[in-house]
Amino acid sequence: MKRIFGVVVSLLVVTAAHADTPSPAKVFSLQGSAVVVRGGKELPASEAMALEAGDELRVGDPGRMALELADGSYIRLAGGSHMTVPGEEKKVGLLQGAMHFFSHSEQHPTVVTEHVTAAIRGTEFSLTTTKSTTTINMLSGAVQGASEGGTASLTAGQGARFSRGKAPEVYALLASDRSVQWSAFIPFLGDPSELNIKPHSKEAKALALVSQGKTKEALALLPHERTGCSSATIIRGRILASSGDVTQGSDALARCSTQGSPAEKAAAASSLSLLKLTLGDGEKARELSNAALGASPGSASARFARSLALQEQGDLEGALAIIETGDQSDPTIVARRAELLFMFGRVPEARTILEGISDRSWYADTILGFVLMGDRSFEEAEAAFTRAAAAEPGAGLPQVGLGIVEVNKGNLESGRAHFERATVLEPSRSLYRSYLAKSYFESDNYDPAEPEYERAI
Repeated sequence: MKRIFGVVVSLLVVTAAHADTPSPAKVFSLQGSAVVVRGGKELPASEAMALEAGDELRVGDPGRMALELADGSYIRLAGGSHMTVPGEEKKVGLLQGAMHFFSHSEQHPTVVTEHVTAAIRGTEFSLTTTKSTTTINMLSGAVQGASEGGTASLTAGQGARFSRGKAPEVYALLASDRSVQWSAFIPFLGDPSELNIKPHSKEAKALALVSQGKTKEALALLPHERTGCSSATIIRGRILASSGDVTQGSDALARCSTQGSPAEKAAAASSLSLLKLTLGDGEKARELSNAALGASPGSASARFARSLALQEQGDLEGALAIIETGDQSDPTIVARRAELLFMFGRVPEARTILEGISDRSWYADTILGFVLMGDRSFEEAEAAFTRAAAAEPGAGLPQVGLGIVEVNKGNLESGRAHFERATVLEPSRSLYRSYLAKSYFESDNYDPAEPEYERAI
């Protein structure tokens, strides 16, 4: 086996199907809440839940759900989406909302909406449907869409709108249309103490609900302010952005980055900086992180955001310096320092720091996993990545870590499945796509490797 896999760190009611009938799909990631309607009854959805043919999935808003189909395809559903699980006829029914479809399988389902039947001939696309229109954006591969008004064959870089009684409208995708923004993973990180949140306040209760995955309940506690800024507005913006509602989340954070107290400005600007960095706007991320530090130089959130922005620019020494300047009590700052020390090859020091954190977050456990791999402790690394994936099902980096562990154990197919999950969870991460491409290359499967290298670039 070609040994091209290295260790890379960069931040970023189980219901069984009938025993004699293979499940056509299973849930592998859920953010927020969702229900499965089966036989007229609503069942709460959860990770690892086996689905049955004909199940209707209803994703909460905000929220996101990722599915792995029996044929090797993957589907990610946006908040507010309704979808039916395919049966023997292999038809996925998207009744409402948006999906991101990804597959290098030789067999694909057909996606059906009110306006179009999409016959899949390749890798990756996003699809959004409303009462009046269905829109398909092709990222790679090919799709043939058939509707009452005609047929459109789409390839990478093309999109089409399908409406009842009208001919399909085909167009070229802009650069901004080539990413699935609602699918972007925005980490919900930040020190609540910086916002002076009182222990029994609505804001504190909302944060507790978020930690339990109850985003809808958390948002219900917070006022929907359209003007002005408060700690509740910032928390609401963070919840929305990290749950897939990038537009409303960024609007709230942008407003608060120029209003309110210095602490509120710093918290909002640092969160917005992370969002911009995730969406590929490094220049704006650096501008916002600098503004956050200017508003509150001691803010842990501002230092964290500034450190990531400097890393994106290639300034690792500056990224470490800003973390080591100031208070070291915030757990996220501690984990970030360990991550940077690891990048400088200081593995024993990084490991000691991370193992000294009593209550590690998903982020700290992910960094620990890579550090443990750097120390050749693969079983412990696997345990750390597994904890991280369970704690934050929307993050792709723990899946990448698990994939690298599997590859180093000689389980290339299992490792590739983890790289595929990471790519579905965070489709705009070039790192994940490059690992996925390498896994195909390792198995001499060059056809799917090429488009993944191209997407990574």
